[in-house]
Amino acid sequence: MDEGSKERGEMFMKYADLLRKNEQGLEGEDESITFLFHVKCNQCPLLFAYNEYLQKQNEKEVRHVEMERVIRLADKIIKEAKNRRK
Repeated sequence: MDEGSKERGEMFMKYADLLRKNEQGLEGEDESITFLFHVKCNQCPLLFAYNEYLQKQNEKEVRHVEMERVIRLADKIIKEAKNRRK
């Protein structure tokens, strides 16, 4: 096509549209969905999992206000176990 011709200009416009559509299509390829929400202490998945574990062990469940202490104690135990493995 001749430089400066109407057909050449239209071809570049269509080419630019195709590139833009292709870039938009690539952005939408991520199929993962992320949900972010604030969890209150009494809705904590860790609390539910721990209490479920305690139920299976026939032990008393912990309240949500006790989870900080549980995590602090568990952290010490985990660190000690890691140090023994080294």
